Amino acid sequence: MGRVNPVPNFKDHSKIRRDASKIWYGVKVEKPTKEQLDKLGVDKWGKWECDVKKFDWYYDDNETFYVLEGKVKVSTDDGEQVEFGKGDLVTFPQGVKCTWDVKEKISKVYKFGGV
Repeated sequence: MGRVNPVPNFKDHSKIRRDASKIWYGVKVEKPTKEQLDKLGVDKWGKWECDVKKFDWYYDDNETFYVLEGKVKVSTDDGEQVEFGKGDLVTFPQGVKCTWDVKEKISKVYKFGGV
């Protein structure tokens, strides 16, 4: 039986990646079903769009979002990266500091706090 490592706290800068669950620095990327999206109520979430550009970001609260279109690469100062795009449900925990590199115009619906 394999050992499961805990998800690292972003502030400790541990470099742990998990392929099946796609957890990176506490950021979780999933491919949800329509039923999961309905249960979360994503149709009632706020909407945000951004053209191709690069910018720094700090998450002062948890954020969960569903990507409607586009593609983004997010990286940390030490070079760790994660990519997500259309159809991904992404959760960023409070305290993550990163750089967003929007590769294709992104459109997402989002919710801060718990879901």
